[in-house]
Amino acid sequence: GEGVAQDYKQAVYWYKKAAEQGDAPAQYNLGLCYYKGEGVAQDYKQAVYWYKKAAEQGDAPAQYNLGLCYYKGEGVAQDYKQAVYWYKKAAEQGHEKARALLTLWKGLLRSE
Repeated sequence: GEGVAQDYKQAVYWYKKAAEQGDAPAQYNLGLCYYKGEGVAQDYKQAVYWYKKAAEQGDAPAQYNLGLCYYKGEGVAQDYKQAVYWYKKAAEQGHEKARALLTLWKGLLRSE
């Protein structure tokens, strides 16, 4: 909604065009739209599909969100190993939420 009226359907239209051409930020944003149900019907499987496309190209926010989907079992079967794998990928690139989460988990595992 910067410079134009906010329109999620139009945003999805343009994100999809760019995402289909391999643009990782557009893939991530399209995944967000599907995850949140903004401009499209909420669809976790589609969110995972687009997050994974962006994550495989090294997009740290997509890697984090993909990890979150695996952790929660949203759009994919719950898989903690995959969640940790994607959180680590994001953390390696400096993603603060992923780093904090992994640090917290390490602390919890040590205290058991």
